[in-house]
Amino acid sequence: MTATSVARCSPDANAIVGLDFVSLSGPQQDILIARPDITVGFPSLVFQHAAEGMYGAPEYGGNKDLAGWKYIKFPGDAQPRGYTAEEMLAPDTSPPISASQLKAFDLQEAFATLGPGTPRAAKTPWKGSRGF
Repeated sequence: MTATSVARCSPDANAIVGLDFVSLSGPQQDILIARPDITVGFPSLVFQHAAEGMYGAPEYGGNKDLAGWKYIKFPGDAQPRGYTAEEMLAPDTSPPISASQLKAFDLQEAFATLGPGTPRAAKTPWKGSRGF
């Protein structure tokens, strides 16, 4: 359990048993955790932390010896994709671009290319069509 979860359980434990959560025996803690009125959201938090620990990148402290990635046959982190270290370190050899070579930006033209549409209501953003 996280320290925050223990802190949230302690007032409930104190009200029910008269002790804080840490002072309860293991079985008493289990009974308290099993009460859905006390631990709302706790199971999903535990699942999220377990998944992060099992399948996260090892440099963040989990996935010891790549156990999670080996289990799901994930080849591993292949960043950066697209460029080698030599390409990233090489100087840019392309010629510089002058301001006269740039096309003027027209905001009205940019909005016109989006096309007409109906505005989306805040309560139902999935309704309506693309555009402004």
